[in-house]
Amino acid sequence: MSSKKKVIKSHIAAKEVKKQPFSQPPFLFTSSRSQIVGITSVLLLGLLVYSNSFVASFQLDDYYTIVDNLKIRSLSHTSDWWHFAQNRPVSIFTFALNYHFFQLEVWSYHAVNLIIHLTNAILVWWLCLLIFSSPAMEDNRMNRFKYDIGIIAALLFVSHPLATASVTYIVQRMASLVSLFYLLSIAMYLKARLEQKLNISALLFYIAAAISAMLALKTKENAYTLPFAILLVETFFMRKSALKKGLGDFKSIGILVIGLAVLFIIPFLTTFSGIKPVMPSLGKTPVIVTPLNYLYTQFSVIVKYIQLLVLPVNQNVDYDWEMVDTLFSFHTLASLIFLISFLVLAVYLFKKQRLISFGIFWFFLTLAVESSIIPLADMIFEHRTYLPSVGFFLILTYTVFYFFAEKNKGLIFGIVGILLLTNSILTFERNKVWKDGVSLWTDAINKSPNVTRPLINRGFAYVRIEQWDKAIADYTRAIELDSVYNYEAYSKRGIAYGNIGEWWKAIADCSKAIELEPKLVKGYYNRAVAWASLGKAEMAVQDFNFVLGLDANFEKVNYQRGALLMNLGYYDRALIDFNKEFSIHKPTAEQIYNRGFVNEKLNKWDMAIEDYTTSINLDPDYVSAHYNRAIAYYKTGQKEKSIPDYNNAIRLSPKEKEMYYMRGLAFSDLGQTEKAINDYTKALELDPNFTIASNNRAALLKKSGKFK
Repeated sequence: MSSKKKVIKSHIAAKEVKKQPFSQPPFLFTSSRSQIVGITSVLLLGLLVYSNSFVASFQLDDYYTIVDNLKIRSLSHTSDWWHFAQNRPVSIFTFALNYHFFQLEVWSYHAVNLIIHLTNAILVWWLCLLIFSSPAMEDNRMNRFKYDIGIIAALLFVSHPLATASVTYIVQRMASLVSLFYLLSIAMYLKARLEQKLNISALLFYIAAAISAMLALKTKENAYTLPFAILLVETFFMRKSALKKGLGDFKSIGILVIGLAVLFIIPFLTTFSGIKPVMPSLGKTPVIVTPLNYLYTQFSVIVKYIQLLVLPVNQNVDYDWEMVDTLFSFHTLASLIFLISFLVLAVYLFKKQRLISFGIFWFFLTLAVESSIIPLADMIFEHRTYLPSVGFFLILTYTVFYFFAEKNKGLIFGIVGILLLTNSILTFERNKVWKDGVSLWTDAINKSPNVTRPLINRGFAYVRIEQWDKAIADYTRAIELDSVYNYEAYSKRGIAYGNIGEWWKAIADCSKAIELEPKLVKGYYNRAVAWASLGKAEMAVQDFNFVLGLDANFEKVNYQRGALLMNLGYYDRALIDFNKEFSIHKPTAEQIYNRGFVNEKLNKWDMAIEDYTTSINLDPDYVSAHYNRAIAYYKTGQKEKSIPDYNNAIRLSPKEKEMYYMRGLAFSDLGQTEKAINDYTKALELDPNFTIASNNRAALLKKSGKFK
């Protein structure tokens, strides 16, 4: 009996010893003041390493989503930007906000991206503190270093060069923004759970978690894993015992998790079109992508992501990645075994090193949407690592402290210092590559010489700076690499040929592009422009008809077809096109002037005057608008009103004989003979053979008795 008591006492003593505070002092960040210093360091480091990103130009999908996207041009047209990307309206809304305040000033888009990135770094720090405050981690011997681990994890996150694909690449704000809502939702959920009882504070945190989850859901599809991430957090950190011993612990959060799952699954089922194969496409995949071969390929892709996190060298915006059709190739099988070993390690470490185990599961879970069985045209993209990298930085920072914090603090300074310095330099240098289209795509061509998309995009970059020969050379090389799916290269080369006056070559290339892709709107459009430039107005109108048949709201096509019809004398049809165009897009002074001209030809003088007036209001120095309105006033008997317009037209263009002649007619009809004679005289000075002016002057001189 006494021996049993001794055993019990020894266990109690052991527990008491365990609860005693560790003798080892904290590392660096301990007080609230030092935490402020730490957070400030995170923000300053982020600003420093991305300070050269603000001049980086729009790239790749930035043009489709932002630069050429008319649907983000007005915040009030909610339906336009809300439905532009079915599952990502929150992301598109932020671009619409950017455009509303700053139009296409590229620095403003980079500024928002950086703010989101810095916010995410702070969330990494906060999430780390919340994890260490959880029941499963409060007795962990690394707990006293939680402030240091949080700050350093945030520093590594904010400076890592792999994040440039989500920060400097503007449109991939989608990846960083969904991460913000994702992390915030989990942090709010943890904060609510740590309240230990359902009070007002906990309820507010739960509500905030749900709202953030909904925003994540409407930002990008990665958010569909969020309910599982909450289960992961609950399993790893809110319970000390193994999973099999205490399933009852989940009752307190069951309703919330089920509710979140329902909120996510219902929209997922209603919007997800199914796991359908992806057809071959230009610059992305030359073969059909199925769920199975995509999964096989992702085994090696995920290994590449891990390598880039550990050793971020030779980054590439467009990797040359081979599709895998069998599991039993050496590279694929080796990658699968490597990944399975990590998952086995995560299971093994669940009891002993829960944070490391959590980080591994987090990495795989947050990659699941884009690196599993859902086929995507692009095999690999660096921005897909943004949210998964949080697990990596937690593992890395925790491991460094676990092995060295109690033995050699100087070594931690050395390791962290080297990592931060290396990351910062690599990030700064990588941002230089993103500076413009030529630098970015030259880098990609050097690293992926057999991929067509970098060549096409560098060709487009050359077009933008009017280096037509270089653009044609890149498009030609892209066509040589892929003549089957390369309709875009033919279409863009056609544009380049057009800009150097090689219109027949432009037509040939556009025709080939249309042959490869019969629904290529820009192919018909570019060919129409070429036909019009050759004076083949009927052919141009026919191609514009095809454009509008495929996209009734294609920018300026209604106007351009209307202008061609106007030149061909089809004024009724031209007026219909002009009216349609102006109902969609705001007209320029020249465009509204042309409608006035059509109205004039149709003898709709009042409407012509109204259009000319609008044109003058848009551009007070528009000579033709002043002159034509003067004629319209004259034709409608408003001769007094015509004089000021003639005056303005002559002031702006004093060498046009017809203007003096027409004003002379108006003065003559108004009985101002001397002024009329002077205008006819001026017209004759400009053209001594202007017969009608000579005859009119002679008539007035005779009438006034001055004729010789």
